[in-house]
Amino acid sequence: YAPVSNRLPFLPRPVRVAAALAWLAVLVVGATPASAQANFRITYNVDRTGPTHVQLVGEVFNDAAIDVIDLYVSAEALDAAGKRLAQGITWVGSIRARSSASFSARVPAVRGTTGFKVTVNSFQYGLGRGESP
Repeated sequence: YAPVSNRLPFLPRPVRVAAALAWLAVLVVGATPASAQANFRITYNVDRTGPTHVQLVGEVFNDAAIDVIDLYVSAEALDAAGKRLAQGITWVGSIRARSSASFSARVPAVRGTTGFKVTVNSFQYGLGRGESP
């Protein structure tokens, strides 16, 4: 019988380069650097408090020069020590460059809640670039 080789088959250089570029694109598109979070500002107020949920309403500002899509915010109920007691995640949608979008988030009402924190949970960069001022 024939010996087994541990070597990968030879691929032409253009194929190897294309594969490397495709892999790099997956890594870049899939990653949202922590510094990108600095491109957002969030304002919010407690709108309603009920027996089971607290309703927060607010605005997410995209200060970047590029559109974002599929943006989600995380609203957290915190205790006096800053520990998360409950969380609600809400889809905001798309926000054009240097623009804003409103949101409404529900957080379960939990005894011991002394405050709330709202942050961008996830997003993707849009394909089009925003216009400069």
